[in-house]
Amino acid sequence: MKPNVGFPLLDCWDLILTALKALEIDATLASQCLRSVPLNVTEELVKLDEIGKYLQFQSTIEWAANPPKTGLYREPVNITSGMEEIKAKVRAEEYEGTYQVAEAIRRLLRRVRDGHLKWKSPCLEGAFSFFHEFPIVHFWDDTGGFGKIYAARLITRSPNNTNPVSAVSTIAGEPAFEYLERFVEKDAGSLHDPDALWNSLFAARQDGRITTGAFTSSTLIPEPLSFEIGFENGTTRTINWKATVVGNFTNTTSGSEYYQNHCTTFESTVPLSEQEEENPTTIQEPPSIFENVTERVPGYPVPLAKSYNNMLSSYILPTTDSSTSRTGVLAIHTFLALNETAKFSDFVIDTLDTFHRQNVTNIIIDVSGNGGGNVALGYSTFAQFFPDVNPSAATNMRAHPAAEFLAADAASTITELRKNPYTTKEEMDYAISTPFCFEPQESLAGTAFPDWRDAYGPRDIRGDRYTNYMRWNLDAPEFNITRPRDGKRWSESNIVVLGDGMCSSTCTLFVSAMVNAGVRTVAYGGRPNNGRMQIVGGVEGSQVLTFEELWWLGEMAVSNALWREYGNDTNTTTTPASSSSSSSIGNPITTKRKLTKLRQRLRESPGRLQKRSDSDSAAPQLPAALESVIPLLPTRKLRGNGVVNLRNAFDAHWDVPREFVYRASDYRVPVTAGEWSDVGRLWGRVEEEVWGVDGRV
Repeated sequence: MKPNVGFPLLDCWDLILTALKALEIDATLASQCLRSVPLNVTEELVKLDEIGKYLQFQSTIEWAANPPKTGLYREPVNITSGMEEIKAKVRAEEYEGTYQVAEAIRRLLRRVRDGHLKWKSPCLEGAFSFFHEFPIVHFWDDTGGFGKIYAARLITRSPNNTNPVSAVSTIAGEPAFEYLERFVEKDAGSLHDPDALWNSLFAARQDGRITTGAFTSSTLIPEPLSFEIGFENGTTRTINWKATVVGNFTNTTSGSEYYQNHCTTFESTVPLSEQEEENPTTIQEPPSIFENVTERVPGYPVPLAKSYNNMLSSYILPTTDSSTSRTGVLAIHTFLALNETAKFSDFVIDTLDTFHRQNVTNIIIDVSGNGGGNVALGYSTFAQFFPDVNPSAATNMRAHPAAEFLAADAASTITELRKNPYTTKEEMDYAISTPFCFEPQESLAGTAFPDWRDAYGPRDIRGDRYTNYMRWNLDAPEFNITRPRDGKRWSESNIVVLGDGMCSSTCTLFVSAMVNAGVRTVAYGGRPNNGRMQIVGGVEGSQVLTFEELWWLGEMAVSNALWREYGNDTNTTTTPASSSSSSSIGNPITTKRKLTKLRQRLRESPGRLQKRSDSDSAAPQLPAALESVIPLLPTRKLRGNGVVNLRNAFDAHWDVPREFVYRASDYRVPVTAGEWSDVGRLWGRVEEEVWGVDGRV
């Protein structure tokens, strides 16, 4: 193991233990601790190889390496060669420590600008989270100028500008706008639209909270660790970065100990005890997120109704005596409802029923800050406005041997479960819901696929291999979409979708469906220029998959293959059953407990399963299909956490993923101080911009 020679082991670990009670420490101290974690070349190479097994499922590998010219310029990022370059530097010991390796991976994946592509290292997010306490806002001038930068906390203390607030003129010695334009390219998040990235820097009002913005936080060690803010009135303020203690530093007194405890490649998977099998932990149901209240959300008008966390709310804007129209607002800041998807849908349905009864003529759907959630909720919400339109986007995924193995296993498992008279509905529902089962999919013509291979393909596209195009079958019971009985109630010209560009994931499926149905969009904020802006600036993939889910699917598929080869008894010493034997169907693994027991038995008898090349033909042998695919699968649980975008999303008239297509909004409005402090004023401005003061388009 190579010690970090650039940063000798300091007493930072002793100081960390002393500071744990406060949970916050100086960023310099956290930086010293991270940089003291040594480099283990062998371990890091294993880790990089293992991460590569997950990255092969990323749907945009080829598109990111060679971005099409259908949108704004995007930096070409070759994920595969980038990972190989990191490996080469690890072998050459060019990195001073483990932190630098994790930083290199983070910066490589961040350059792809895909919110569904992340790797959270236990040596970064697992240790500290960096922040400072100077959130900022960007307000445009009432006269149409590009505006200025202000300290957010000063604005919240004087929301109506009764006390003049001096604007920020410089940051770290540079003009404020210039510094932030450079900062957003280097250190901001994974949004792919530059205006959305710009908006993400600033404090924002959302669901009653004031979010501090990306300018105030960092997963990497900030550079520099302190900087100076200059104001137009000539005063200055020094800003120091801090760190929140996230990791468990118990019994950790050095960088080497931290590496051993937290930075090794794999987590141990301990089998469930018999007590855990027989007495599963009781999970308390979370409280309902919905409530019928009229409590005012800070910064918002009085609602008709809202969820307790304010992520979903409805309003009717005030009208003038001469107005012949009424405008309702449905604010949807997430499509994530955990186990309350039915209540989420009911809230939307009840809101629109109320709008209809109260003669609301125009509707603003505010999706500001909506990072996505449940795909079914996105499409269900769309169906309330356009019940006779199928909004499902075309999708595909990368086709490679590991994906093919998982798809084949999913299809075999479904067949076996249907033949088994003891299969429960829960087991069948779970099997159908797995990501590589194509039963919930249909062809773009709306017909079912006769066989999983008809869906899988594969086909060659732009030098890579993908599955055939398919779409979600929204009439399948898994989606459970309820459509209004009285049909379409508002014309597309009487609906607009409003957002700040940070709409991502399921939100993009919803907005794209609305746009394709003829609904107009309004984007607000953005960079200080007069250009156009997208309302959708986040990841536009149609399905995300976590590393843990991929690991579990690989474990399950391998175990299922063993069951099919050896029947119900993996401890048998007979030769594998022939394909014609009834026992070859086996008993597919559909629960984690069964898988854990199987793995435990295999660990207890590691010599029982041998490769076919072994001379002892009487012992169970590894199936030939597994010999080639196991090295490609993530079969051990990786420390840390990550996600990949499994499926691309396409519009019917494009052969390029939505992620790489620029679609400007119909309107763009700046945000003034008054509209930031009172979201109702922003909605009123949108109402006037789109429909005019007398309600006419």
